[in-house]
This record gives sequence, structure tokens and C-alpha cells, in this order.
Amino acid sequence: MFHEPLDPMLCQSQIISHLGVSRTQFWRMRKREGFPPPYRLSAGVQRWRRSDLIAWLQSRAGEP
Repeated sequence: MFHEPLDPMLCQSQIISHLGVSRTQFWRMRKREGFPPPYRLSAGVQRWRRSDLIAWLQSRAGEP
């Protein structure tokens, strides 16, 4: 039996879809101070932990 990981790793397209932003907007958000760095799984493959993104979003609550 397979279980969903407790803290799934998300790819760029999943994050863009969840946040409802364009790839350009996502790139700009990544350049902002405080955006969680990706985990590099191999050459050209990077993922972000969902918990890191949730913490980042919560830290930005109230920002314009």
C-alpha cells in the first residue's frame, strides 16, 4: 500500500498552478528575499517542500 508523503515535494508547475501565477511572476517571487530555496534532486530537477512554501506564504500574510 502506498501513502502520500507527509511533506510532499512540489515542482515548479505545481506551485504555479496552486498560486495562480505565471512563470514570470514565479521567477520574480523566487528572486525575492525569503523565498525558500529549492532542493536539487539532480541536474535540472528541483523541488520545493510544501511545508517550506506554506511557511513562506504565512510570513508574507499582510504584504501587498
